Amino acid sequence: MTILHTADWHLGHLLYENQRTGEQMSFLAQIAGIAAERRPDVFILAGDVYDTDNPSVDTVKMFNDAMLALHDAVPSMTIVVIAGNHDSYRRLEVNNALWRRLGVHVVGVVARTENGLADLDKHIIPVRADDGSTKAFVLAVPHAFPQNFPLVDASDCERRLRPARFFEALCKRAQELDECGLPVILTAHLAVGGSDLAGHDEFVGFQENFPQDIFGDYPDYVALGHIHKPQTFANGKIRYAGTPVAVSFDEKYPHSVSLVTIDRHGGIPIIESIEIANPHPLVTIPGQGFLPLDEAMACLEAYPAEKEDYLRMNILPSGFAVAEIASRAAAICKDKKSRFCVVNVKRKETAAQNGEKEAMTVEEFKKMSPIEVARMYYRKQEGTDMPGTFRDDLEELMAGMSQSGQ
Repeated sequence: MTILHTADWHLGHLLYENQRTGEQMSFLAQIAGIAAERRPDVFILAGDVYDTDNPSVDTVKMFNDAMLALHDAVPSMTIVVIAGNHDSYRRLEVNNALWRRLGVHVVGVVARTENGLADLDKHIIPVRADDGSTKAFVLAVPHAFPQNFPLVDASDCERRLRPARFFEALCKRAQELDECGLPVILTAHLAVGGSDLAGHDEFVGFQENFPQDIFGDYPDYVALGHIHKPQTFANGKIRYAGTPVAVSFDEKYPHSVSLVTIDRHGGIPIIESIEIANPHPLVTIPGQGFLPLDEAMACLEAYPAEKEDYLRMNILPSGFAVAEIASRAAAICKDKKSRFCVVNVKRKETAAQNGEKEAMTVEEFKKMSPIEVARMYYRKQEGTDMPGTFRDDLEELMAGMSQSGQ
């Protein structure tokens, strides 16, 4: 049997206030085309359907149309969608009764029984053959923080061990239902230890990592979402499909979906990565490293006018304000089809990196003037000293506030 595994669509994502509807419609059409050509038995969207928990009406319609297109491409295909940390489970599950008629199973929240214990059967989805028999099982676990996993039984363990107990109990329950030794796929939206976080913001690094062995030996394939870079663990048994298109300029790697073949329960998954083309790539000038401001501006001026890309400029500290540089860059791109997004200034080594004192006491901080605090913050953020015009404006503002008694 085959599984088409994708994740982290982030529909409705804005890139520095730029709508990305065209790119999203493009990758959705490509995914539907892959499904039509390869005709998988199961389609998995492993969380972060939307970029925010309150997507627009047009964004929700985009998701609905995508599900209908997938069903039309392969009417017999079982479609499984789980919520990610960006999603509202209530919004995802609101049309569940309708979706199930089309073989679409949306799991937005870790289910509980009336007495608050884990409702394991709600997470076990049978994959039906044409004759109505079961040919595989999908165990679907949406995003949940470790402390929010429910108890498995009334005498369950302490809170920090609940995720491991939940996955253990879920696999055990699936084994009870699986009388024929069928292939088993588990999908979840979480971070496992040892993941390559290239391109992610710092927040992901602060989320708790789950051990790779938390899923046990029973699932034949673990289809994960949450980490944007495609990567595989445990000899192909655990995989992040990654995002279909880059969500940030630092995601400098190919983006794809995964077509997974499992011949039997206990077999080794065969993974084929199918690259997704982005009509509007995210391009950094220069491709590697940082340039002096004048050289970066020259590269920006020389960038082909007909290309329809998103542009970021990496520059060395120049003494100019970032807002001023961005305004100049936007003016250069005015007659180009590409959209200029952001200036990224290389930060100088911090005092700590130079072996200098970086921390200060409360008393030292209290002795600093507001202007000194502002200059310190600017240097920390921008990697260079605050321009003189900024200092003059701040001093004028502070003087005006003093005169007015504020």
